[in-house]
Amino acid sequence: MVNVDQKSAAHRISQLSFDAVITTDALGQIQDFNKAAETMFGYGKDEVIGRQVAMLFPDYDTSFKQFSKDKSFSSLVSRMDKERETFALNRSGDTFFVLLRTHAQTDVENEEILFIFKDLSHDKESDSERVKLLYFDSETGLPNRSFLHKRLNEMISSQTVHGYLAMVDVWGLKELIGTFSHRVIRSFVQGYGRRLIEKLPLGSSVYSTGPWQLSVHYQIPAHETVDIHQAAEDIFNCIRAPLPSPQGNIYSDGLVGISDLPASAKTSSEFIERADIALHLATGNPSDSFAVYDPALGERMRYRTDIGQRLHEAVDEMPFRMVVQPQFDMSTGQIIGAESLIRWPTKKGNYISPAEFIPIAEALGLIVDLTDWSLNQACRTLSYWKENGVEDVKLAVNISAALLTKDNFSGYLIGILRQYNVAANMLELEITETALMQNVDDAAKTLADLNEHGFTIAVDDFGTGHSSLSYLKLFKINKLKIDQSFVKNCLEDPTDLAIVETVIRLGHALNLRIIAEGIETSETADKIKELGCNIAQGYYYAKPFPVEQFLEYREKHIAAQ
Repeated sequence: MVNVDQKSAAHRISQLSFDAVITTDALGQIQDFNKAAETMFGYGKDEVIGRQVAMLFPDYDTSFKQFSKDKSFSSLVSRMDKERETFALNRSGDTFFVLLRTHAQTDVENEEILFIFKDLSHDKESDSERVKLLYFDSETGLPNRSFLHKRLNEMISSQTVHGYLAMVDVWGLKELIGTFSHRVIRSFVQGYGRRLIEKLPLGSSVYSTGPWQLSVHYQIPAHETVDIHQAAEDIFNCIRAPLPSPQGNIYSDGLVGISDLPASAKTSSEFIERADIALHLATGNPSDSFAVYDPALGERMRYRTDIGQRLHEAVDEMPFRMVVQPQFDMSTGQIIGAESLIRWPTKKGNYISPAEFIPIAEALGLIVDLTDWSLNQACRTLSYWKENGVEDVKLAVNISAALLTKDNFSGYLIGILRQYNVAANMLELEITETALMQNVDDAAKTLADLNEHGFTIAVDDFGTGHSSLSYLKLFKINKLKIDQSFVKNCLEDPTDLAIVETVIRLGHALNLRIIAEGIETSETADKIKELGCNIAQGYYYAKPFPVEQFLEYREKHIAAQ
């Protein structure tokens, strides 16, 4: 308990202090302002008594504006950092770097907070201008990513972690380049930042963390419960509303990725990573205005990042292996082809699934390197088969959309064939519907050129992409490959069976041969054969195996017939 004599003594001591000492009541109204404070801030004591202490902090720092709404003194103090480096604001409107210490003192009748400011702006290691350059975006005046890390780490060290962290991509501003100068567009970003500061709960803070990105620490008011989805909507609505400016109303949109702030986190990077992952999820779902961090998704993203890094190294070393899965003529039972499949062995002896690394390779632009490797391996294999008297088995290679649109793709392929002395009709190119439809005109020209050179073209995963009948007329193709998702369950699902039957009839009407992949049981094989399918592929016949074993497997199959 603090009595009157103790208060009087404390007042006398504060007047002798070289640091600025300011006393407020529980609502942040200034009750005392020592001589050092008058010198530091440029105000006389009479000018500030009764005013809010928030006046001594920049607009973007709303930490102390919450006094006017938060009447729970003990709750407020418990959520405040007891000591932190921050910026203060003097009478002239200049900011300067300070060490701020806060201390609560209470008696039966009164509650007070003591603010002690130590000016760091003249400290050689904390030069004010240097700190501004380090912690603030020079164009918007908003705190930057470094300041965000600093504040989050301070919260962690003082065990005052609370609220949510959101990453916000502001859409539409980039399209204004050419209409407005870069400086004006950045002022719009500043405008959105200041609106967020004004509209969000007191104590929230906003940071400029990218050309079109803002980060928001969303403060949850004391004694209130704000659902994370509501917090995300609050932020999104601030971005979505028209922004008044001297150039007129600016209309924009945005995406929000938001995460809670777990007390278990050890570093600021953990918080920021969670919000970044949520923003990535929102970017992948543009129909939704925001996304909330999901721990399972976080693990998945980290795994994908790891695979991506390892892929870059693998493309240089090419540790991949080729396996093949035979294809059978359903009328004769003979092996007439095989699909080449890429496998990526790890140092531990297991394999990373193509379903895992192929999409990542496509996203990173590495799929061209992998496809080039696959084509060379396939042609080398065909050359070896040819030397061993096997020239009636086609080997299929999956072709990426990126390579399909390569200039003079047919010339590139012919160059590889000549290198290994292999005929074009021995190589089958499997191309997905999606790849063909990315650039229809160019794809049509490329396929026509490939057809003239004698390559066999199969449309892979038929039925899962665009499935437009018009392109079957437009593209020069030889085969349709029914996706295994329809084949596997065709005996149990009438819809799948109807699709399989329709594709087979359609293909035959267009004089195309039909391949069914994913046949895993004898019953499915019998049904697919009954429907008139030409070629079968699947585990029922043979699982993929190392390419080096193919000729031996083929000989045993012939002997067994």
